[in-house]
Amino acid sequence: MSSDAPSRGTLTKGPTGATPTKQRRRNHGGGHLYVITNPAWPGFCKVGRTTGLISRYRTYQTASPHRDFHLHYHRYFPDVCKAERTFRTLYSGQRRNGEWFFIHPDDAANLVDLVAKRLGT
Repeated sequence: MSSDAPSRGTLTKGPTGATPTKQRRRNHGGGHLYVITNPAWPGFCKVGRTTGLISRYRTYQTASPHRDFHLHYHRYFPDVCKAERTFRTLYSGQRRNGEWFFIHPDDAANLVDLVAKRLGT
């Protein structure tokens, strides 16, 4: 039995002739760079970006049965992706896993401010 239809799991070429790739959502607009901590992981803090600070914080609280995440610091950046990239590049030595850094939250907040100064925002 012959068919021109692709089999399951086969990538087909799109209208441009290119094979589709996994696209990641990117926000090149404004948003917040934030520092979040949790007493369950002393010495660690998460530095991430978001365009919806309150909803992002609520997401963390939903993930914790103790609702013990603490939004330690946040700062608005006109290009939050660039700010996060700059933070990760400059301070990669403290990075442990993804967006988690082994750094005191006050130091992380100061580093966010240094990123702002470096970017002129």
